[in-house]
Amino acid sequence: MEPPISNNKDLLTKKVAIFGLGDQKAYPDNFCDSVGLLYDKLEMRGAEIIGRTSCEGYEYNRSRGSFGGEHLGLFLDEDNQANLTDGRLEAWVAQLKEEFSIGKLDMKLV
Repeated sequence: MEPPISNNKDLLTKKVAIFGLGDQKAYPDNFCDSVGLLYDKLEMRGAEIIGRTSCEGYEYNRSRGSFGGEHLGLFLDEDNQANLTDGRLEAWVAQLKEEFSIGKLDMKLV
């Protein structure tokens, strides 16, 4: 997914939010690494990455999707914390409304 040399900042005016789905107990050393991989590629292409979330409430050793005590997006663990998913999604959608400057536009989870 490397950008073409002549257009490597093609996402310069775009805001992007990332989420990852993983299993923090089965994969404690690379939980939601894909979030970090996507973050690196999107940032390289000029995107403004929004939607960072707290690392609190998770138990894993490391993730390429975490930096400075924050997740670079929303991390979900349906195997071990399915009961927290709805609340995390609702909070993240509210956060994204502000960060995307959507205001009162009705975003619903389907």
